[in-house]
Amino acid sequence: MRALYQRKWFVYLFITSLVTFVWYKVLNQTMLGEGYYYITKSNQLILLAGHFNLKNFDNFAKLLFIIIVPIIKDNILIYQALLITIAIIFFWTFYKVLVDITKQKFIALSATIFLSTNYLALFEYLGAGNYQRFVQRFPNLIPAVISFYFIWKFFKNKKTKFLIISIIFYIFAILMGQFSSLLLPLFIIYPIIQLLLEEKRKIRHLPLRITICFIFTFISLFLTQNSYQKPTNTPLKFLQTEKNISERILYQIPVITIPLDIVIFTAEHTPKPILYPYTSVLRFLLIPCLIFYLGGGILIYKRSPKLFILYLTFFLSMIAVMLTYMYVDTRLNVLNGFGEDRYYLLPSMFAVILWSMIIKAVFYKRKIRYVIISTLLLFVFVFYNMQKIRTHINKIQYQSEMNKKFISYFKDNHNSIPNDSYIVAPSYLAWPNPLITDVILENKNVEFILTSTDWQKNLWSKKNKVFVFDYDYQNEKLINLTDDFRNGEKITFKNQ
Repeated sequence: MRALYQRKWFVYLFITSLVTFVWYKVLNQTMLGEGYYYITKSNQLILLAGHFNLKNFDNFAKLLFIIIVPIIKDNILIYQALLITIAIIFFWTFYKVLVDITKQKFIALSATIFLSTNYLALFEYLGAGNYQRFVQRFPNLIPAVISFYFIWKFFKNKKTKFLIISIIFYIFAILMGQFSSLLLPLFIIYPIIQLLLEEKRKIRHLPLRITICFIFTFISLFLTQNSYQKPTNTPLKFLQTEKNISERILYQIPVITIPLDIVIFTAEHTPKPILYPYTSVLRFLLIPCLIFYLGGGILIYKRSPKLFILYLTFFLSMIAVMLTYMYVDTRLNVLNGFGEDRYYLLPSMFAVILWSMIIKAVFYKRKIRYVIISTLLLFVFVFYNMQKIRTHINKIQYQSEMNKKFISYFKDNHNSIPNDSYIVAPSYLAWPNPLITDVILENKNVEFILTSTDWQKNLWSKKNKVFVFDYDYQNEKLINLTDDFRNGEKITFKNQ
């Protein structure tokens, strides 16, 4: 077994199998909500119309769908399989980089397992049907992680080519998706920590560190300057006007560290039960979390000093990214509520590495005990998160079943839909409309009409080209109201 574990392909196969096993229910889903955002003719024509702008916040997402929609067309299963495949490639990259920079396979594998099965950090990307958020944010983390690897390698080998490669990958990551710019603190903190703790001639190497920090900062600001998602305030004004900034940062630490069910259990079993958003519970749990991370740092400093620079870098980066994300999007306020959320992906990336390093330091020179205890902790973590993931997917699966039935109708009846037709449906059926009108019924000039408008009066003169639908949630049945409308009946929808 040991020989098998040491084979590189076996680890990547294990990661692939684990991710597939934990997230396989995603394959039975459809895109939900705005997940169909990029399957529109306007996106497919963006290059031809000359609107391609390297400073868009979502270049890779647009380019990806320009390429794959003509190939995949209306095959939802392939879209979902692509999502899992991209995620697996990211986790491969994450593992490979950690192996190289820590020189510890089990730390790298543990961190990858913690991250790849993390309900809190990943569900909104992988399990909630938010395909647009996934392609805007997830793929570009691959070159961002590679960029950090090369800046680490630059400081280890002092070869300028590695710094240049790091800068190229960082530029590429932001050009793919501006979400990557939120990792800027990592590329500032690491050079400074490395200078303070590793370089003997600090003054001599200080100008280089300042230059590197300036380059990465300039790249981030320059490439995101025209984004409509950029912050509305200057950093100084943000610090002056936003309330409870320290609490909003620090209380995220227990959120990403302690399972949500433990937070809820603690809130419900106090002498006076605490209601959501459990702020006082987070305040209480912050103390053991800080002891865990700070104590873990001390332990690593004493027992694994070679890892301490990375540990301190990732801990400070975790805090800094929390602040950066709050600055960019002031809606992130843990004092108002929390749960599985896209906001916690980046802090969790750092947290899982810290957890893995601390576990290694606790069982210093006790390899057998380390492997056994780590394996048990990972098993419990994976099992708990897998149950959360599957329960949540099952809870929202009815939406995917509704979309499948709606999409299938037009796939099966494609030839019976005339050109210049109108599809009328309530808002809860409206989300797949780009896939239906722009892919399945491509070139038929079909228009989707929401029932919130005065549609019956406006479309009566064109009634033979109008198709009306509703959905019965209770019986899980698509209802075709087309004949009722054409016969002049008053149409009412079940869920409006």
